[in-house]
Amino acid sequence: MSKGKRGVSCYRNGFLVIIIFLLAGFFVSPYLSVNSAWGADEENCLMCHKHRGIARIDLKGNLRIFNVNEDLFALSVHGRVPCRGCHVNITEIPHKIQVKKVDCGTQCHKKEPSTGIDFSHRPVYTNYRRSVHGTDLQNPAPGKPVCKYCHQNPLYTRTYGKGVDVAREKPIARILARCNACHTNEEWANTFYMHVEHRLMKRTFRGRLKVVALCSSCHENKTLMRKLGLPEKSLKAVETYKMTYHYKALALGRTDTADCIDCHTYYEPYSPHNVHLILRESDPESAINPDNKGKICAQEGCHDGTNASGPAAGPELANLDMHTDFESPDHPIEFWVGQGFFFMTWGVFLLLFIWMFLELMRRLF
Repeated sequence: MSKGKRGVSCYRNGFLVIIIFLLAGFFVSPYLSVNSAWGADEENCLMCHKHRGIARIDLKGNLRIFNVNEDLFALSVHGRVPCRGCHVNITEIPHKIQVKKVDCGTQCHKKEPSTGIDFSHRPVYTNYRRSVHGTDLQNPAPGKPVCKYCHQNPLYTRTYGKGVDVAREKPIARILARCNACHTNEEWANTFYMHVEHRLMKRTFRGRLKVVALCSSCHENKTLMRKLGLPEKSLKAVETYKMTYHYKALALGRTDTADCIDCHTYYEPYSPHNVHLILRESDPESAINPDNKGKICAQEGCHDGTNASGPAAGPELANLDMHTDFESPDHPIEFWVGQGFFFMTWGVFLLLFIWMFLELMRRLF
């Protein structure tokens, strides 16, 4: 064989070897890749719980499924938390029949970066228990939302607008208050938020319309609300909110108007007043208490006098009823104005139809 042919043959053989290695890597790599969930699974819980068929019938006759989707768990905010970091009462395998529910206030093994101490949801849980939504997580009251009803483990939550306004000198106070509910070191929370804000803006998020939909999933259920003892006015809370400018602007694509939690939670920088502490109107600390409503309307990013919404909110704006029922005589001015427009509109249409009918008769006969 000539020298040239040997070179071509070697080239072809080398090319075939490369192709074989690439194909082998393609088929073998899924089995060699390390899922981040496995890294948190120090006790190999997924050896059993990764199987879709793992389930049992509990003592009440309900089907309980114990499968854990490895990929979804790895991508969740708890993806690096060991299983027994939450399921603290599991001490043996196989588990006992009665396994207690997870307590979201459990002291975790992870360090909270702003303070360096073990992280815990206990402060948030304490606020939740004080709120109108609060219940015992081990024995929840019927109709009350538990943590998992609202929290679906999003990777990140966008906290302001559409991500275009990121060149601020400081975070918005009511946004930072949410961060500080867990990250209690004021200086750390402020610095870190400004450092990562532009990254958070690029992530998917639960938008304001989704917040409204989440709240509506319970508050539009009048039967449930009556069982929980809500007053008659509150039964139409979602319906009357959707009649306001705030909701109509959201429905048309705005992202900087108020959703439910913007008005029903009292934000102060670095305070425990956060989205978990929704209180009754009669409570002095409630956001919708008459003495606090002016502060809520005038909070940063709303009617604070620095944006297109006009001058800062005063007592007159704060005293407006944002859940006015235009169909109820309990609001006589709004009711009769609405009735006037109703009769005026249909009266004009009626006269127009009569005129068209008479004109048609004249032309036919």
